[in-house]
Amino acid sequence: MGGLSDDPRPHAGRRALATAGAVGLALGVLYVALVPGQLGSQALVLLPEASGAPGEGQTVTQVQIVLSNPVLERAGKSVTPVLSAAEVNQRINVRATTARLIDIRAFSRDERQARALSQAVAEAYLTTLRDSARNVAAVPVGDLQSREAALTDQLEALQTEIDATTERARGEDAEGRDAQRLADLAEPVAL
Repeated sequence: MGGLSDDPRPHAGRRALATAGAVGLALGVLYVALVPGQLGSQALVLLPEASGAPGEGQTVTQVQIVLSNPVLERAGKSVTPVLSAAEVNQRINVRATTARLIDIRAFSRDERQARALSQAVAEAYLTTLRDSARNVAAVPVGDLQSREAALTDQLEALQTEIDATTERARGEDAEGRDAQRLADLAEPVAL
């Protein structure tokens, strides 16, 4: 009668498992040797307090602004070597850690490049926000200045009309007084 201990196959399974483990270890060592490790650098951006309670939607929007092409292009141009927006995007990870804090992490084989890139992305984001705020503020000021000029022109035109009407009224009053005097002179004098 044959039992489980007589079967040679359990040793074959152990050998296959050991072989798979050895191949996996060898591939892992080869990967580490061929692909150098990436060093990371972190920049934190504290968002200003908004009116009302900051919400998750606002933070998600700010993360999307950091990942936008204008910000990434500006950041890529400010580092050496110059990177495209796509290259910057591949080398960074951006997430909101709280409702007011954005975590920008950059990765590179060179520690200085990673640090420069994380700082460049943070600076590009802040510069983009400042530029946007200036542009938004400039639109109402320009609009108000053009409205002021139009109203000033209207006031000047109205004042000219008022002055002309006043002169006409003075002339009519003078003509009216002269007419009254003539009428008084023309009345027959009773003797």
